[in-house]
Amino acid sequence: MKKIVLLSFLGLISLISFGQNMNQTIVDARINREILIGEIDMDGIKGSVFGEYYHKEFDSYKSESSIIEKLIKSRAPGFSYTIVLGTWCGDTKREVPRMLKVLSEIGVDMENIHMIAVDTRKQAPGTKLESLNILRVPTLIVFRSEAEIGRIIETPVKSIEKDLLNFMK
Repeated sequence: MKKIVLLSFLGLISLISFGQNMNQTIVDARINREILIGEIDMDGIKGSVFGEYYHKEFDSYKSESSIIEKLIKSRAPGFSYTIVLGTWCGDTKREVPRMLKVLSEIGVDMENIHMIAVDTRKQAPGTKLESLNILRVPTLIVFRSEAEIGRIIETPVKSIEKDLLNFMK
């Protein structure tokens, strides 16, 4: 019985510790402003550091419904998405909420969207950022079965939904 209680306690502690790694904030010394850093989720995106930008852009973006329908039909199992963003960046403030809206409209589960927030040096210690070759933010990378099939860097070429459709062809 003592072992079960001890294991339960250790499990709870590890869950709490794991949860603390998500949605961390720091004050970026280069801009003297609070930013999100590292692994983030929708709680971080909708939170106090970035939430006003998220809601404004998510609510106002109007995607092209005919392209959304084509994306829904062409989206096969095995797709995943990584978004690297800087909550300090103007392009991120505009494009990431729009990206998330399009992904939600085509039915992508949040478990298939991985988000990493970087500082103004485009670093995020403790993440897999180094392997992604990020030069500008935001960057949305689309993977099919773990192989990269396309990316949107800073702003889409045509529109988010049209660029995604082009990747999935």
